[in-house]
Amino acid sequence: MNVLRQTEPVSKLPYQVQGCSSAYSWYLQMLKLCPRLVETDLFFNSQAELALTLESIKSSASTLRSVLMKGLRRTVESQNRIETWHDLVQVALSRSELRNVYQLNLANIAPRPSASATPLGTPRLTILVILEAPSQSNLLQLIPRDLSALRQLYLKTQTVRHLPPNLSPLLPRLTSDIQCISFETSSRFDRPPILTQFLHPSPSIPIIPLEHFSRFPHLLALKLRGFVGPSLQLLHQLSSSCPLLELIDFQESFWISSDPALVYSPTDLYFGTIFPEDSIITELGKLSGLREIDLGFLPTTDRAKFGKLEKSMEERSIRLTWAKCRIERVMCGCGSYHTDEDSD
Repeated sequence: MNVLRQTEPVSKLPYQVQGCSSAYSWYLQMLKLCPRLVETDLFFNSQAELALTLESIKSSASTLRSVLMKGLRRTVESQNRIETWHDLVQVALSRSELRNVYQLNLANIAPRPSASATPLGTPRLTILVILEAPSQSNLLQLIPRDLSALRQLYLKTQTVRHLPPNLSPLLPRLTSDIQCISFETSSRFDRPPILTQFLHPSPSIPIIPLEHFSRFPHLLALKLRGFVGPSLQLLHQLSSSCPLLELIDFQESFWISSDPALVYSPTDLYFGTIFPEDSIITELGKLSGLREIDLGFLPTTDRAKFGKLEKSMEERSIRLTWAKCRIERVMCGCGSYHTDEDSD
């Protein structure tokens, strides 16, 4: 659609007489020309466009399995943004043309100010992918009511929030048959944090709710990027309850201690209780199918700190990734900021 929006045809196209743009007219004709679509993108900005789009895919109702509904930004200055509204998505998903869809992708779906946003009623989905729109906060409103058939869930938020997204209302709705849970938050870092950030991570970073993972014995992949809460306790929960795990991804997440009574002291002993290397190796050893793990931010500024862990993963042919912290800068007598790295 974005490519089609960049040029104009020599003559008027059929749907242009109904008020559609040239790009949208091309798009509707292409949908009609493919009578057995299995996968397609659907665009609509109004009730009229929705009706035309559904009419164009009517011949694919028995074969269509995967759809993407998304908003589009402008590609040139003269274009309008295409907003795909939440209430129109709700209508589309109730129609017979989409009755056999099992994979739904939603990207940048906007809530219309004049319409109340209710949970989506959808076909029995097995795969759900949601990318939250920038400057919106409707991620959980896009989660369908019925998740009984869901096997793979992929969520990504681009929204900077005053309150972090909360997984606690969502995880209990997933059944024990879920195989993949992926949630990337907007708490992304331009560079690694300094070591003292492990003491007080930003309150905008969401917390991993520990209590739910014992319910997912068929889980193969867990990706929680940009969270507070990887811990020895969580790893023990996963190794005990999710024995089939092949992928664990905590990229840009902060580890926490499993001892709630731990009193802060800026020492190696304190940071060792946050990430006890020997115990971590023991828990990972229980996951016989593990093939890849990203541990996120670890509480050290020394890349060689966890050599035993790296050797253990290498011996098992497991791809291991982790990020060290930055050394905090301090002002010296010369009036400049230095780190220990500057003196090496």
